[in-house]
Parts: sequence; structure tokens; C-alpha cells
Amino acid sequence: MKALKVIIVLAVLFVFAELAVRIFAPEYRALDHRKGITGGVPFSLNSYGLRDVEFGMEKGDEYRILCVGDSVTFGTQNRLEDTYPKVLERLLNEGSNTRYRVINAGGLGGYPQLEFEYIKAKGIDLMPDHVILGLCLNDVGNGVGCDTDTEQALIKRPNFWKNVTDFSSYRDPFSWNKELPFVTNIAANIRRPLIKLRWYLMGRSYLLGWIDVNITGLLYRTGLKKYSFDMYGEKMVMLSFGIDDAAAAGWKKMETSLIDMKKYLSGRNIGFTVAVFPYEFQVSDNPRENFFRIDKSKFTINPQERMIAFGKENDIAVVDILPEYQKSGKKLYYPLDYCHPNVLGHHIAARTIYGSLIKGERTNGGI
Repeated sequence: MKALKVIIVLAVLFVFAELAVRIFAPEYRALDHRKGITGGVPFSLNSYGLRDVEFGMEKGDEYRILCVGDSVTFGTQNRLEDTYPKVLERLLNEGSNTRYRVINAGGLGGYPQLEFEYIKAKGIDLMPDHVILGLCLNDVGNGVGCDTDTEQALIKRPNFWKNVTDFSSYRDPFSWNKELPFVTNIAANIRRPLIKLRWYLMGRSYLLGWIDVNITGLLYRTGLKKYSFDMYGEKMVMLSFGIDDAAAAGWKKMETSLIDMKKYLSGRNIGFTVAVFPYEFQVSDNPRENFFRIDKSKFTINPQERMIAFGKENDIAVVDILPEYQKSGKKLYYPLDYCHPNVLGHHIAARTIYGSLIKGERTNGGI
């Protein structure tokens, strides 16, 4: 009887704690990456394979901005209306006589070479007046091993690069933050089910997600678990900082693609802007903003400085979002994730891009 009472009390406490986390820390819904859901938020694709509302091909007198990019632009873990393209659309239309449509053409796992292929194959048909490329710093590494034939094949799929019925597959590149530290040496056939169980439970309970994230954070803060640059996936994620011999090739391939994109768009009188999204650990050295305690001393490249210099040299408008993130002093990313901005992160990015667009010259990143 006493055992039953204990169980009932614990169950009640769990329910109240679960409700408290859901009310006061809703970002922990972001740990759910089930099929057709991004961070617990259901999404859908329109008839063009885009995560956007339906709209007609003929644009009439509206000014169209096409936002291409990877999962950051797609808005992983955010509602469509909170993604920076849609926030930017609202900002542009406030008190304006011009009617603006900002199209979210972000795709999971994208990178500039692939996005250029998409623009030529599909995006140009949407008749954009301006293109914004949301550049995530892992783009330098993502395109290293891909060729044009692969990229052209990928853009034929719904949302260009992923099959709409298999969105769970995009978790794979982020396996570095999903392994249980205390089972890494157990046989794979035991470890893998435990990892799946961990993420299944966190996808359904905010409280368990909160507990897991804080335990993981403690392991990093105490040094019991350390971020490693030694695995292929980690090197690709950090390639923009120059920690690997492939960095030079990665940067060259990406920059060449951006130059080609600029020429292609300029020849059609279409404006072009590159918005550079920072990683979480660049914003601050505070543990809240450097969850994985990444050793920055190993970096030999400042990607923002390099992109700004590259933009000036090639007459490409580059918007560096990092300074505005640093001014905010707020948490701008989701738990266990240092590249996907939360709602506030997307809103700050949109305001930063908006300021650049209205100040810039029409031929160099303005509208």
C-alpha cells in the first residue's frame, strides 16, 4: 500500500514538473525530430516543394525575395511564421506601398552549390527580384564531397534534397550530440537502441528533455565529456574554422559557387545577399552560449571576417548576423544544438537582414 502511495505521489509530481517545463521552458519541445515534425512543430510543403504558403507563379506587381539555404532557413524547430524569411516579409510590408513576398526556399541539408543548382532548375521560375542565401557555417564542409550530378539529382526530390516522407533522416549529421556518454564503448547493437529510446522519450516529454540536456551540460562543464574534432562529422561541421586540411578546398568550392551565383543573378537583374549565421559558441563564452565547451584555440580562420572580405572583393552583399546576436544577451539557440536559432534568433536575424536591405544599393544587396 505504501509503495502504491509513493508511486502515485511520484506520478503527480512528474505531471506537475512536466507542465512546469512546458510552460516555462517550451524550447525543450525542440528535441522531437519525428517524421513530418521539426522540433515538435508540424510542417507542410506547398506545391513547389517549399516550406511556405501556397502562392501563384505570376507575381503581378509584388516584389519577390527568394530565401535559399539549409535547415536554418527552412526553420528547423520553429513555426513557419517565426522563420526569418516570414518575419522579414512582415517587416518589409509594414507601412510600405510596395507589396513584398519573401519565399522560404530553405531545404534540409542544403549548401551553396546545391542551392545554386536549385535556383537554376526551379527557383528562377518563381521570378525573384532578389535572392538571399542564408549561410550556415557548416556549408563549407557540407559541399566538399558532392558533385554536380548528385546535386541535380537531389533537387528533383520534394523540398529539393530530402524525401518528404523521410525527414527523420536529417538527424544523422547531428549524431555527435545524441550519443549517451556512458555507453559509447558498448557494442553498437546495444548502444543504438538506447540512443533511439533516449530521443523517443525526449520527443514526448519536455521534462525528460530538460533533465537530459542539463545532465549532458554538466558532463561538458566538468570535462567528463569533451567535444572532439577527430571524427569526420565534427570536422565537416567545423571546417569553416580551418581545423582540417580540407578547409581550403571547402572554402574555395563554396566561394566559387557564390561568385557563379552572383554572376547568374546579376545577368538577370536580380539582387543577391548572403546572410551569415553564426554558431552558438561564437556569440559568447558563457556556458549558456557555448554548451559544448568547444576549444576555440584550435581555430585558424575567422569565417565572418573571411566572408566580409570575400564579399567586398567580389561585390557581394554580406550580412554578418553575429554582432546583433552578441548584443542581445539572450539565449538564441535550441538545446543540444549550436546552429539552429530559436524564435528570438530568427527575429533578430530578420531585423538585421531588413536593415541591410533597406540601406543597400539596389545593385549591391539592397532593394
